[in-house]
Amino acid sequence: MSNSDNCVGHLLYNNMNKYFFDICGCNIDKKNMFIYIDSDNLKEQIVNILNEISVNYNNSKYDILNIKEDMIFKVFVLQYCVVRICETKTFIDKYKNIIDKIISINNINIEYIYKYYTTNKYVLLISKRIEPLIIHNEVNKNINIDFDEIYNQITKTIGILLKHNLSHNDVRLDNIGYDKQLNTYVLFDFDKTCFTNINNDINNLIMSIYHYMK
Repeated sequence: MSNSDNCVGHLLYNNMNKYFFDICGCNIDKKNMFIYIDSDNLKEQIVNILNEISVNYNNSKYDILNIKEDMIFKVFVLQYCVVRICETKTFIDKYKNIIDKIISINNINIEYIYKYYTTNKYVLLISKRIEPLIIHNEVNKNINIDFDEIYNQITKTIGILLKHNLSHNDVRLDNIGYDKQLNTYVLFDFDKTCFTNINNDINNLIMSIYHYMK
């Protein structure tokens, strides 16, 4: 793919680099402990992937709205999708089977994952962007939250995951969003999910609802 073919990918890459520096104090093409694009070949792969992400899942937009760098997945929030970046070895060892299972379940109350791209160093996981219920530890004022409906939908979702021997292990309103298109509440952030049928997910959900209902 030529430079003219992946120009949106370059714009998105540059914006990610700038935003990453503003938040973390380092560039992604300089050695650091978070994301380090350490070769021209890797940069070309990432730019090509970002171009495809922008065109296919983000309406060819390239603005970065937010970034989270305090987890195994470094999370870049775009206008229409979310890009999570993880080291390839960590993804394969810890997350691949879980993500494949979540994709196969394909439930409207579970974060919709479009696909993931694999390079020799990083995996880029792409999901649909939805409106978070909690912003800066406060209820999102742009959503008319129905706490009863959250409980009904997410407890059913916990049950669906359990049927597949999956436990989310971090079910809180902080990890739940609202999909305006589908008029549903959606459970996201599966970085603590594992294959087990033992969890405290429903109790954690109840405690979180009570906390934000105050």
